[in-house]
Amino acid sequence: MPAIHVLEKSPWNVSGLHRAFPEDADAIFYRDNAQDFIALRNSSPNALAVIDLDSLPEEGISLICALSSSEQNHRVILLVNRSQKAIIWEVMQTGCLCYLEKPVSMRILSQLCQRIDQRIST
Repeated sequence: MPAIHVLEKSPWNVSGLHRAFPEDADAIFYRDNAQDFIALRNSSPNALAVIDLDSLPEEGISLICALSSSEQNHRVILLVNRSQKAIIWEVMQTGCLCYLEKPVSMRILSQLCQRIDQRIST
């Protein structure tokens, strides 16, 4: 499994992904701001990004804009709340892979990460 970088206000999803992938826990990283996320991302450009737009909307949009303007491949899963559905179409046009509406089951998020990894690896 490639690295997974998670942007969220608190490490809730990171903790769940650590439980889902204990053998890969050292490759799952938490960041709470776009600047630190981008610095981390530069060290592993093929990482999967999980961006929680619900908990950090401004940071998330800033990060999505930075990723979409870079030359790097940006595999992004968005976590959104119901009220953010109006902006999803615009955000998805930046090249994000998919979005999940919160509350998100950790089982579903971890399965999605696994499927994306398998699809990219083949």
